[in-house]
Amino acid sequence: MSLIQSIATFITAGIIAVTSAAILLILLRSLFKYLELNPFKWSVRTVGRLTDPVIHPVRHLLIGFRIEPRVAPFVAVVLIIVFGIFTSMLAENILNTVAGILYALTRPWAVARTYRREPDPIWLFVDCSEYNPHVWVGKDSYFVSADGYLMPTKKDQGPPDLRYFKRTPK
Repeated sequence: MSLIQSIATFITAGIIAVTSAAILLILLRSLFKYLELNPFKWSVRTVGRLTDPVIHPVRHLLIGFRIEPRVAPFVAVVLIIVFGIFTSMLAENILNTVAGILYALTRPWAVARTYRREPDPIWLFVDCSEYNPHVWVGKDSYFVSADGYLMPTKKDQGPPDLRYFKRTPK
């Protein structure tokens, strides 16, 4: 078992232990209330002090929703269980992320594909339905200006060969 798995197991066991202890204390508090034990006994006072930070906010929340506050310990137990489950899931996700990062940083990596420049690329002409001012005449490309004249696209590019075109009379 790897170190990360050992840490995950340890953290999960700790979360389960803390959740179980909190549930046990809240159930003991409910049992002491039910048995109507002396509230000044050491055991009753200790359990009350340990569970008050959990029970009182839940009780005030229930009063705000106009729900009977006597069910606060049982609502707190449900909330502690949900909190324990989500904390365990969060810890596992964080440790899985750390394990993935460590794996990526400590293992060799390889490029699966080579990217080389092609010496003579083939450029394909794509006809667009929009206005396209680029024109091919023979093997040369030209640009049609806004006033309708051909303009060169390269430096020192000559005019196109017009011997196959008829001249229109002016």
